[in-house]
Amino acid sequence: MRIVGVVVVGLLLLFYHPGGASTGHAETPKHAAQEFRVQSFPPSHREIIAEVTAYTDDINSCGKDDGITASGIHVETGHIAMDDSIPFGTRVRIEGMGEFVVTDRGGAITGNRIDVYMPSHSQAILFGRQLKKVQIVEYRN
Repeated sequence: MRIVGVVVVGLLLLFYHPGGASTGHAETPKHAAQEFRVQSFPPSHREIIAEVTAYTDDINSCGKDDGITASGIHVETGHIAMDDSIPFGTRVRIEGMGEFVVTDRGGAITGNRIDVYMPSHSQAILFGRQLKKVQIVEYRN
């Protein structure tokens, strides 16, 4: 699991770091993730490949059933959870699915993982786990 995290951080650095993965000094994965967050985000319309899963606002998905997201608003269709390096309010386009707004976080939602809100548990289960192209439409600071 630790290797996967290091690989994800490395891929993020290769994709987002203006000079590629080489920064001129050794970094730990934690240090690299912090550096990624403080850098300016790439221009709109940059694409990444993300592992997309689905969740609901029920106790089975979240461990609570109030429907309140990490941003403090009630979850609804069109909302997603992304890594905390992506600010709330950022809009993304997911291949074959449409546009979504980042309003939530998740314990397992790190790096290139996205959790899409679905209105029912059965829909979330049917959605499963998919690799999708994701395009940043509007980045919120």
